[in-house]
Amino acid sequence: MASIKTERLLLRPASINDVADLHDIFSNPDAMAFWSTPPHISLAETEAWVATTMSIDPREGEDFVVECSGQVIGKAGLYQFPEIGFILNPNSWGRGYAREALTAVIDRAFSVHRLPSIDADVDPRNKA
Repeated sequence: MASIKTERLLLRPASINDVADLHDIFSNPDAMAFWSTPPHISLAETEAWVATTMSIDPREGEDFVVECSGQVIGKAGLYQFPEIGFILNPNSWGRGYAREALTAVIDRAFSVHRLPSIDADVDPRNKA
């Protein structure tokens, strides 16, 4: 899987070295408020999630770790085509990173993977 460089972000494949940084996000109740599962309790839970992300068949999906200035701030991608999703560390909210990351992911989905459409599941309680 290729990496994507935007003006401020690097979107790259996940590695086992990302577990601790991603656990900070996936164990955060604010970050997980509108996620499809409750916050992660253990590091092992996040490690399993990262392993699953790393094993995505590239014909079925593509999920990226999002870095800003060398720091992991979240994930964005299409875990399973055509469903798009993202999660960012609350410390990174309000700076346009989600839009920047998702624009790159969407552009790649249509140009490289030739998806005819993309689906997004939005929790109506998420006013942002």
